[in-house]
Amino acid sequence: MNTTGKRVLVTYKTQAGSTRDAAEVIAAVLAAQGFETTISATTEAGQLDRYDTVIVGAPINGMKWLPEAIEFIRSHASELENKNTAFYCMSYIHQTGSSFWRKVIEGVFKPAKAIVNPVDTAIFGGRIGEPLPAPMRFIFGIPKNAPIDLWEKDAIAAWAQNLAVTLAPS
Repeated sequence: MNTTGKRVLVTYKTQAGSTRDAAEVIAAVLAAQGFETTISATTEAGQLDRYDTVIVGAPINGMKWLPEAIEFIRSHASELENKNTAFYCMSYIHQTGSSFWRKVIEGVFKPAKAIVNPVDTAIFGGRIGEPLPAPMRFIFGIPKNAPIDLWEKDAIAAWAQNLAVTLAPS
């Protein structure tokens, strides 16, 4: 696979660290496929002109993709216009909650897609610091014995591997 000139920025906004951890996995998988990867927090990404692809990640909070992710995409819309983009998010509730909440979370990329059309999107399990209180578990339909760490390294790596195929020059 010839990936010469395929420079990828994996940028993220994180709250508990799992989104940054996912960015590191994505960048490592793409680098192993010959892509030149850079990892950066959205607040430190700077100009995007040197990248061919920009991957944006952030967690879900309040049943929405973190506003900083949308703002990053909005503020760089003209730069992203002619680049490949991909979006990912981390969501504990998507992995554990009821189908109603999973469906809500599956719509979180809609505002970003109105700005730029990504080549792919993904939702991965996240982490919470401690078990949710009973009322919150009830509201979200989360079983009492649900683990607090649903971070999915293998799923993240598989997504990045598929993304490498999508991004490879023809």
